Parts: sequence; C-alpha cells; structure tokens
Amino acid sequence: MHVSKGVRAGQALILTEWQVALLDALYERRPDGLLRFRRSLIGLGRKNGKSLIGTLIALYGLIEGEPGAEVYSAAGDRQQARVVFNEAKWQIGQSAALAGVCKVYRDVIEVPSTGAIYRVLSSDAKLQMGLNPSTVIFDELHV
Repeated sequence: MHVSKGVRAGQALILTEWQVALLDALYERRPDGLLRFRRSLIGLGRKNGKSLIGTLIALYGLIEGEPGAEVYSAAGDRQQARVVFNEAKWQIGQSAALAGVCKVYRDVIEVPSTGAIYRVLSSDAKLQMGLNPSTVIFDELHV
C-alpha cells in the first residue's frame, strides 16, 4: 500500500509503532480462534491517519474476512462515508495484488472468489433491510 496524500504521497505505507499496536490489538484472537473484540471504537485527533486506518480495516474485512463478508462505510453524510471507500478504491488501483483479487465499481468493491462486498451506506441506511455487516467503518460518529 502507498500513501495517497500529503508530503509522503506515492511513498510506501509504513505504519508507526502505535498504529501497528492498535491493529494488533484490534485483531487479537481468543484461544478458540474468534476475535477477542466484536466492537471497537477508535478515537483519534485530526491528521492522525483515521481514514487510512479505516481503509486498512475495511480492506482486511473485505479480503481476509469471512466468506460473503459485508463491509460498509458510514458517516453523518454520504460524502464523508465515501472518504474511506474512495481511499480503498485508490489503494486497489495502485496494487496489482489487490487489483487481482478485487473488482472495483463506482459504488461497490467485490471479491468474486468469496462473494464479499464493500459499499457506502447512504443516509437512509436505516431503511435498508437485509444487511448483515461483518465490518463497519463509521467515520465522524459524533455527528
């Protein structure tokens, strides 16, 4: 993966120690193999890589998650929810390995081999029935 914005744009992504520790804790497994945590809340100040971390979590849920995984980005409005989704699309476009696994469309990313999907939820998501999310990236939760 690569950095998409800022002074390091185009450079290989290198996570800081605290980012690695955060992701290690997030995906810690119990002795029975299940994730230790079913829900997590990550609060970070501005310019600390929230969208990039959200992208890593979304792509992990999409590609390494359960068969038929449903990954969603949500936020106070659709435009904010698309920030992480668009970053995921960009990362896939920059990586032959990711592009070989994922099919990218305007409003959905699919992993055909597992039936996994990644979508942005609209503001009327509460009206959408039949969702079975395995990973949800909720940006700007306070809104």
